[in-house]
Amino acid sequence: MLLREVTLNQDKHISDMKLCIYSLFILLCFSCVSDKNDVYKAIPRGSHLTKELLEHSEQIVQNKKDLILILNISKDWDIYNPHLLFFDSTLTLYSACYFPSEKIDSIKDGKIYGFLNESRYERKNWYRNDLPVKYKLYLSNWNGGSEKRSNKIIEKMVFEFDKVRLYVRKSEDVYAGVGWEKTNADSAFSSFILSDTLEYPISELFFDKKNSTISTRNIGSGNRLVWDQMIVINESVWKDFYDQVWLQLSSICMGSARAN
Repeated sequence: MLLREVTLNQDKHISDMKLCIYSLFILLCFSCVSDKNDVYKAIPRGSHLTKELLEHSEQIVQNKKDLILILNISKDWDIYNPHLLFFDSTLTLYSACYFPSEKIDSIKDGKIYGFLNESRYERKNWYRNDLPVKYKLYLSNWNGGSEKRSNKIIEKMVFEFDKVRLYVRKSEDVYAGVGWEKTNADSAFSSFILSDTLEYPISELFFDKKNSTISTRNIGSGNRLVWDQMIVINESVWKDFYDQVWLQLSSICMGSARAN
């Protein structure tokens, strides 16, 4: 009887060890960041912000002395892997973190608010999660619907301090520009005849230079997230805008360097 108890205990011990080894293997697989998914391989920590990187960023947020950018590091057209890049007052990257969302809605007392994307959250351990200790992510679930609107063409952008003034032509049909393509731009925008001037904090704008759009997001009627997608059809508008932003950031950086 004693022999049987010892054997059973040994078997249980071996089974527990196998389970621990298997669990450790799974943990290592998910916690290991491959070179392909490591943001620091693409943008090394300690490197300085470049104008090219700024132009590829999807959101630009100034928070006290920090500059925070959202960048999709994926090279695959069908995968979106957004990361938060944290730059100090000298525009030096000091930290980066995977962001299981797509847009920062606000930052208050170090709390970064936004909406959680469940599928991105499930793969967060594949990526670098180097969130600075002074920040916390507060991402909430969105249970309502969403829709996309598009009825504005941006003809000029002026950047001053943290505000962007947009000079636009628009249509009364809020869906007139949805699904537009550069090949049919003339016919698609024939109804865009109304002039308007809009102003937003730069942090509220979502930039998609690849698809020539700038968007805002708000909660509309019927508990729906409304994306208002504005179209930039002239490349010179992009160039002039980023020249302005880069000039201001560079001057701030130089001022900080002199202060130090």
